Amino acid sequence: MSDLSVRSTSEDDCWTIDAHPLRLVVRLAGDRWIHELSVATQVGLVCFARSVEGNVDRDSPSRVVSPAYQEVQEHPGDSFVRLLLTGQSTPHHFSAVLTVQRNGGEVRAEFDVADRCRAQVEALAATYQLDAVSSDLVAGSPDRLIWQCPDWGIGTLELEPLEGATTCLAETGRIGSIAQCLAQLNPADYTHRLRYAWTWKS
Repeated sequence: MSDLSVRSTSEDDCWTIDAHPLRLVVRLAGDRWIHELSVATQVGLVCFARSVEGNVDRDSPSRVVSPAYQEVQEHPGDSFVRLLLTGQSTPHHFSAVLTVQRNGGEVRAEFDVADRCRAQVEALAATYQLDAVSSDLVAGSPDRLIWQCPDWGIGTLELEPLEGATTCLAETGRIGSIAQCLAQLNPADYTHRLRYAWTWKS
C-alpha cells in the first residue's frame, strides 16, 4: 500500500518533498535553488520536469524566464509541506510560497510567486524542461496542460495556470519539450504575481 503522507527531508543543499507518487526536489545549483518534479512509475522514480533558469548575461532583465531563488525556508503545517523561496536578480526581488498537499487521490504542488520590480517588466514566467514526447500530452490549451505517460499506470499530471496566467508548450526535439506558465501583467504595477500548480490525479 502506498504511503499517503506528505513529508519533507532536508540537507544543506537539498529539500525533498515526498507525496507519492510525486517527489519534488529543491536543490542548490551554484548560487540558485532549482527544482525538479519526479513521478513514481512502473520502472522506478523518473524525473518529468526541471526548472529552467534564466541567464543574466543573455536575457533581457525585463523578461523573466524563471524566478531566481537564493534562500529556502520551511514553514511546516499539519497536513502539508510549505517552503518559502526568496531571491534577487537585479532589478527583480522574488519570493514564492510552495505548498504541497494531498486531497484523496490528488497531489497538488502550488507555486505563488511575487516579483517586486521598479523597472519595466515585459514577461514573468516559470519555465520547465520536460522529459516527455508529444504523444504523452493528452490535453493542451492556454488554460492547462495534461500528460499521461505509459509507465505511470492510472494517473495524469497537470500544469494549471491560476489567476489569469496562461500556459504554452514548445517541442525541443523528439524526446523533450519546454512548458511555461506566463503571468498576466499590469504595466502600472510594481509587484507582479504568478500562480500555478502541478497536480497529480489518479
